[in-house]
Amino acid sequence: MKRVNWKVTPIAQCSDQLWQQWQTLYEQFHSHNPMLDPRFVSTLVKYYPANIDVVIGHVDSEVVAILLLQKTGFGCWKNYMPSQSQIGFLLLAPAVDFNSAGLISALGGQAIKLDLLSLDPQEHHGAIHNISQLQHHAKNIKLALDNDFDTYWGSRPKRLRKDMAQSFNRLAKSKINLSYKVTTAQHEMAAAVDRYGMLESQGWKGRNGTAIHPANTQGQFYEALLERFADNQQALVFESYVDDNLVASRLCIFNAHNLIILKTTFDEQYSRYSLGNVNRYQLIEYLFSAQVSKYIDFYTNASKEQLYWSTEQRSMFNGSCYRFPVVERGIGLIKKLKKSDSVTRK
Repeated sequence: MKRVNWKVTPIAQCSDQLWQQWQTLYEQFHSHNPMLDPRFVSTLVKYYPANIDVVIGHVDSEVVAILLLQKTGFGCWKNYMPSQSQIGFLLLAPAVDFNSAGLISALGGQAIKLDLLSLDPQEHHGAIHNISQLQHHAKNIKLALDNDFDTYWGSRPKRLRKDMAQSFNRLAKSKINLSYKVTTAQHEMAAAVDRYGMLESQGWKGRNGTAIHPANTQGQFYEALLERFADNQQALVFESYVDDNLVASRLCIFNAHNLIILKTTFDEQYSRYSLGNVNRYQLIEYLFSAQVSKYIDFYTNASKEQLYWSTEQRSMFNGSCYRFPVVERGIGLIKKLKKSDSVTRK
């Protein structure tokens, strides 16, 4: 297995070449994942700029890896990862030695620690295998859109089917007529994202100042992102309505392999009807019939209830690399002692 050799360059010095190289690696090894698509990553960099260093990995003269990093403090680095993404921006060819020791050395003499966050075993197996200091980060869920919706729903846990039946019964008893709308056209995408933002701004995220809104950076980012994907018919906004009132919405991007739900919101006035779950149910039923993707990949830290919807689960990881082996061994020993102490206390 050939070892990757790393070179670090500030993004301002290589932005044009970066996205060409990113496109090439993406098409070769990661084209099933819309969240690693250069349209997603470059739009995020545009709306959430930072002092990013581009780290290119070579084997001989061939580019086999690209990673975006940020310095977080003296001697400390991490991968560039704004909250709008749920996966580490690392492209990596299979069957190469990730060489984490060489990576941290390439950052220069002051680099002591490098954190690589939200590593996905579907995308980053080589890096996960190479990094000794790993921690479980999240349990992600996935849903295969094979067979048909009735078969899928019949195989769901009894608890989930019962809860959803109760939600639909409550809607019926209250004489609430629920409909849905699917927006995929590029010229309609900005308005659909704006509707999402106005709904989310009415809830707790609006009160906390974290909601999407047409006037803030988040709203502008998601409008630009979904418009870029909609240009290739790869964006979807799925909305649930009570009469003419929007009560739930999901923002999605997809390709032929995977659909990823980026954002979800619902009207808290209807919380007793669990409209977030009803909207998810309607979306899944629609996707089984539309057949635009083979899977839904949720990229979330799934709760027990969310696991009921899935057909597959996998762990996501955070990893840490250290310049000095003695420091890494010491950190590992401390973690083992803490874990042992925690088990003993239980």
